[in-house]
Amino acid sequence: MVKLFDAVGGVSVCVSDDVCDTYSHLKLSGGDHTLKGVAVLDFGRSLHGFGHGSDLARTVSQHILGAPKPSSRSSPTTGR
Repeated sequence: MVKLFDAVGGVSVCVSDDVCDTYSHLKLSGGDHTLKGVAVLDFGRSLHGFGHGSDLARTVSQHILGAPKPSSRSSPTTGR
């Protein structure tokens, strides 16, 4: 997975608040980030960095990773 994330240039994420999860070693300031390699895995595994530290809270980070991102190459009218 790490090589895949690196091959596509990383994954763009946007977090509204600072994230500091000492268990997954994820540390991000609020705002836009491009995560690569192990950082993408840390983001997806983060349990204590979002919400109240439960499995349900982990779905926040996984939802952010899975959410479709607008492409700068796509046309607003055709999507191509």
